Amino acid sequence: MRLRQPLRIGGLAALALAATAFAGLPWADANSHAPTAQAAAKAPAAKKGHTCGIRYDTDDVPTCLRDGPVGPKGYRGHPGPAGPPGVVGPVGPIGPVGAVGPQGLQGIQGIQGIQGIQGNPGAFYTATPPGSGPSGSDPGGNTVLVLGSKIGPIPIPSGPATGTELTPSVARCPTAGPDQEAYDGGATIITSNPNNTTPPIPPTDDVVGLESSFPGLYAGPTEVDPLPRGATPGAVSGQPANAYEAQAVITNMHSGDNVTVQAYVICGP
Repeated sequence: MRLRQPLRIGGLAALALAATAFAGLPWADANSHAPTAQAAAKAPAAKKGHTCGIRYDTDDVPTCLRDGPVGPKGYRGHPGPAGPPGVVGPVGPIGPVGAVGPQGLQGIQGIQGIQGIQGNPGAFYTATPPGSGPSGSDPGGNTVLVLGSKIGPIPIPSGPATGTELTPSVARCPTAGPDQEAYDGGATIITSNPNNTTPPIPPTDDVVGLESSFPGLYAGPTEVDPLPRGATPGAVSGQPANAYEAQAVITNMHSGDNVTVQAYVICGP
């Protein structure tokens, strides 16, 4: 009992002292949050390398403390979002022309154009079909050569076929224009041996000649009537010739050879 009494008295004393101290703290008085005018007037000026305006209590005079050492640099933060696009800048200068690339593939062929205007006929004639007439024109003043019907190639299966007469070839002058009169004519005779194809090919010794060749009036692709018709020797005809006939005859041909005969006539005004 004697020990508890002093302890109770000491505890009450400590409690009273704590209440008195608590009443002196800044949050115990509503007016203690704002510093007095005297304390504000005594606030020190900012100093380089110091942090000023520090108070330990609201009624304390502000003071400055030296800045501490700089701490280590922190980690880089995450990139922020992209900003809006900027204004388009001016167009730059044109660069140099590049090298020419390889040529591409050829395109498809285009549509054929329309046929052009046919030109004027030439000065010389060709028979169409052979021996039936001309297919050109002559303005006049020229002589023209007209080829006749082609006889052959006629094969000779068994030689020498001596005395064999070939079908006559006839060349006819134009039936219109200035060159309708026959002045002269002749024939070309060609023999060949198609079995000799290994070079050098030896020359053939076939013999084929003209049995008859003469001008006259055209009577067909293989016939010309001589002038004058049915007249006695020495008779004169006033009708000009317009065709030429040539008939060949074989003198000697080798077996397997062939022969071709074609007449021609020279015509003029």
